[in-house]
Amino acid sequence: MPDVIRLTGDGGKPELLEIKNYSPIVRRNASSDGPTEHMGHEYAFGNTEEALKWRVLGTRQRGLPAAGRFDHKTGAGYVKAKLGDYADAILNRKANVKLLCHEIFGGMSSYAARHLRRLARDAARGGADATDYTLSATASSFVPFYAQSASPPTS
Repeated sequence: MPDVIRLTGDGGKPELLEIKNYSPIVRRNASSDGPTEHMGHEYAFGNTEEALKWRVLGTRQRGLPAAGRFDHKTGAGYVKAKLGDYADAILNRKANVKLLCHEIFGGMSSYAARHLRRLARDAARGGADATDYTLSATASSFVPFYAQSASPPTS
């Protein structure tokens, strides 16, 4: 079940937005199934985004099983094909599926940030921004306000 459904998405197809807010603090995945490896020590969203893409969007097979587990450093190895949670919408081209990844410490994936900026431009262009910015002590415009809203409160 998508978190947001926009009936008038790009290309006239519905747009399904799946919003995920995960912790980057995870255990190493030792199984051969699932995402290849956690890379949070190398780059932002390295522990969360790949795993979420694998689960939600799925992946095609890459390499051969005899090549062993995929290695990010060399680009060689095997990744098993997997149908994601939205396989029907993706394979049958019924809708555009978009994954918006956020981490609990406030970060958002580059795609989620681009999407938020696009929403801000659309709201400004259409004059449809009825947001009450007084609800935030620090955010006075669309992007910071909704970026804060996507992150869980800290205490």
